[in-house]
Amino acid sequence: MSGLLDLAVPGAGSAVDVLLKIVQLGNEMREVQQSCKRLHGRLDVVFNELKMMEEKGQQPQSSAVDKYVDVLAKSLQCLEHYRAKKLVFRLLGYRQMMGEIYQINEDVEMFFRVFNLASTAAVMDWKQQYEADQRAQREFIASMVRD
Repeated sequence: MSGLLDLAVPGAGSAVDVLLKIVQLGNEMREVQQSCKRLHGRLDVVFNELKMMEEKGQQPQSSAVDKYVDVLAKSLQCLEHYRAKKLVFRLLGYRQMMGEIYQINEDVEMFFRVFNLASTAAVMDWKQQYEADQRAQREFIASMVRD
């Protein structure tokens, strides 16, 4: 790996750029904002772990780096896909979108196991956080529909 900061996500730019885009897209979709923030936080923890390994002279397995790039691309593609839709269509596709975000979080969980990050705050109880976020998001959506 030539350098983690040079790590590119095909068609999307550097890993750093993609992480920033994920935050921006999440902020633009208030109905899933919290889930996107948590996903970004977990992806960022993995990025920082990879960066720390690089700084220590430990080269992560190229398969792990490739998988991370794939997960970043999948995350960005998912959020861009739904962000491109009008709000009403995002609300109609909410369950499908959240299913995709859940699957991405499952993929990210694999990195926490591989890099032994299980005690990190960003990974602890992510499924409970996801469920709590979904409840709050459903309440937010219901209030949007009522108004």
